[in-house]
Amino acid sequence: MAHPILDNLSGFPLKVSEALHALDKAWAEEGEEASRASQMNLILMFGATVTPADAQARFDEAVLFAQRYPCRVIVLAARPASEANAPLEAKVNVVCFFDPNRRGKRCCEALMLAHGKPTNELESLVSTWLEGDLPVNVWAHGVTDEEMEPWL
Repeated sequence: MAHPILDNLSGFPLKVSEALHALDKAWAEEGEEASRASQMNLILMFGATVTPADAQARFDEAVLFAQRYPCRVIVLAARPASEANAPLEAKVNVVCFFDPNRRGKRCCEALMLAHGKPTNELESLVSTWLEGDLPVNVWAHGVTDEEMEPWL
């Protein structure tokens, strides 16, 4: 069951269990010209009613933010209550850009996940996707109080 937000964002769909391995592979392919240094984790949460176009605009803002403050972006796209038991769906993207100040290429990594009702499995997965020992910032967009409650 495809999720419209994940379908709209660029990246590579894959099995949830393969997401971190895919990031490792992407960084290996970028080679030494790309620097990878994270200062934080950025969780971008989308509520079930957020449109793909709106999500794309917020994702683009997160990538611009990551260009200035390197971070791992984790996108969580909620499904409507009618799809609460839908399976998790993942996508990975590495966006690289030229950094004139450092005279080289820098990259932003994004892990994306479409989910139904928050579960212990989902919380565990998100915690393994976070870069350890770095602060976590959450940008919630179109998230209702009911959708936010399990994460508090």
